[in-house]
Amino acid sequence: MQSKTVFLAFARQNRDADQKVLAILDSHYYPAARQEANGSYYGSLEGAIKHILGGTLHFLGMFRAALKGNSAADSILAALDSVGHPDEKPFDVTGWEQFKQALTKTDAVLVKLVEALNENDFDAQVKVEWFGGNPATVPFGYLLSALASHGIHHRGQISQVFDAAKIDNDYSGINIAHVLG
Repeated sequence: MQSKTVFLAFARQNRDADQKVLAILDSHYYPAARQEANGSYYGSLEGAIKHILGGTLHFLGMFRAALKGNSAADSILAALDSVGHPDEKPFDVTGWEQFKQALTKTDAVLVKLVEALNENDFDAQVKVEWFGGNPATVPFGYLLSALASHGIHHRGQISQVFDAAKIDNDYSGINIAHVLG
């Protein structure tokens, strides 16, 4: 199986899982409940989902720098120029709707980006500052897997809150359709 197939499945799963989380938040958690302190690191369900978007945007920014000169990637990532990192203050109704649109758009950009890449792109070196300069770069594919892990981890935190509230939330199951296209 080629890297592209695996990473495309991750990107599609990420997109679909985020949509399921948003739907549960819309149907079970109104603004005050989304913002209620729950003892998690990000403080609330809204804080956790904001962090998912913020992290995805951060990764995509690093990808943009690494793929500079790849006209297809540049064009796809330009769609994020209008998407900013989420604000720390709680969302009102309008802010929540705008946030959902931003997360949906960002997830769609990730899928389109992976679709546009070729196998060699996954070996492109991406500058990172996380490891104290050693290494100074890591392969693009490694960071794509880190992005997938990031979303899975934080949606897992959200899932725990849903589980405690006895809300069905099977958005992390394996979906073979993501591999098949």
